[in-house]
Amino acid sequence: MQITKNMSFVSITDISANLTNGAAIRIDADKEAGIRFKANIDVTCGVDSEKDNIINALQAGLLITTQDKLDSAEVTELNLDNIERK
Repeated sequence: MQITKNMSFVSITDISANLTNGAAIRIDADKEAGIRFKANIDVTCGVDSEKDNIINALQAGLLITTQDKLDSAEVTELNLDNIERK
């Protein structure tokens, strides 16, 4: 890693994720499908003014699906880079 500018570090002392009320159902023959829940993130950090920046950088959720849907999707791992966010 090469640091190219000044960096500030903020300690996170607590983090929580709570599922939102409601779900989205996705049915698609050639993509990951299932029941998706979004989660709200909250953090306690050492610098109050950075709390919103940290929360905006974090995203969480839950996908309930079956193995055959994962096998038929053209992804080997589900993560934020290959799950469509709306």
